[in-house]
Amino acid sequence: MARRVDKFADFLARTESKNTEPTLNVKIPVSTGPRTIRVSNQLAYWGSSRSAPVGFKVPSFKGINTGNHGKAENLLEKLKPRGLPSRIGNIFVAEDPNNVLMGSSFGGRANIYKVKVDGVVFKANLENYTELVVDFTKGDYTEEQISYWAKEYWKGIDSSTSKDLIEWIVDGTVEVIEEI
Repeated sequence: MARRVDKFADFLARTESKNTEPTLNVKIPVSTGPRTIRVSNQLAYWGSSRSAPVGFKVPSFKGINTGNHGKAENLLEKLKPRGLPSRIGNIFVAEDPNNVLMGSSFGGRANIYKVKVDGVVFKANLENYTELVVDFTKGDYTEEQISYWAKEYWKGIDSSTSKDLIEWIVDGTVEVIEEI
């Protein structure tokens, strides 16, 4: 028994952090499941075709039932891994104000807002959603092709994902801070 204790003490001495600087007030997102984080007072961006006053609580996405976007939403819901927030019934925000869906070229969105996010967040690569919709639009897709893009979407982001392609699915509250 003494030998096991000595080995454990030796292991601790070898692996002890060499950084002796204090790390007070460091906020680290807490994982709440596969590829999700819990955030509080996190800043993000939201786009709307309508004006929203400061303090406005952003409503959740109700889904699209028609067209290629509707097909994409249905497939994404069907292939969503357990433990991740649903796209339908939650709120989408962007990590960057230049997010491709925030521009006026998509859906007539003209107003961009800085928002405060509280809740569980899943970060997705919007490019995978776009590829899924494009495949539906082309009409000559295979089940394998469209399933590939849906599964890639639910893998989330990695270090090579461009900041302007990151969308957050927020299961929580999003409040408008200011128009930018």
